[in-house]
Amino acid sequence: MREFKFRAWDKALKFMGRVVELSFADNGKGVQPVVARVQNLRDFGQVEHYVTSDEIKNQLYIEQYTGLKDKNGVEIYEGDIVEYKSEMVNFHNIAKVVYFADEATFAFTVSKNAYYTPSDVYEVIGNIHENPELLEVEE
Repeated sequence: MREFKFRAWDKALKFMGRVVELSFADNGKGVQPVVARVQNLRDFGQVEHYVTSDEIKNQLYIEQYTGLKDKNGVEIYEGDIVEYKSEMVNFHNIAKVVYFADEATFAFTVSKNAYYTPSDVYEVIGNIHENPELLEVEE
C-alpha cells in the first residue's frame, strides 16, 4: 500500500515542518485542505501550530511525499531539488521535483518543457524554499 505523507513550508515563519494532521473538505471549488497541524522540524518537534483553510493558502506550501527515496534513503517530496545522473548516457543535471496533475505523476523538471521520470541515480540536495540558488533553470 502506498504511503501518504506531507510536509509544509511555512512562508511566514520560514521553516519546513512535518504535517501531523491534515483535514480536507469540499468548499464548492473542489476538495481543499481546511486544517493543518504542522510540527517544526528545526526545533525538534517542540513547536506545533494549527492553520485553518484561509491561512493554508497564504501561509503554507503543502508538499506530498513521492513514495520514492534517493540513493541515500532520503524521502523525496514535491519541491525537492535533486541531482540527477544517468550513468548509461553520461548525463548529469539538477532538477526540481514536481507533480503533474494531468498525468498523475511526479517528475524531475529541468525546464518548463523538459522533464524526466525518476530512474537511474538521484540524490536530494535541497529544496526550492531553502535552496533556490541550486536551480539553474528559469521558472
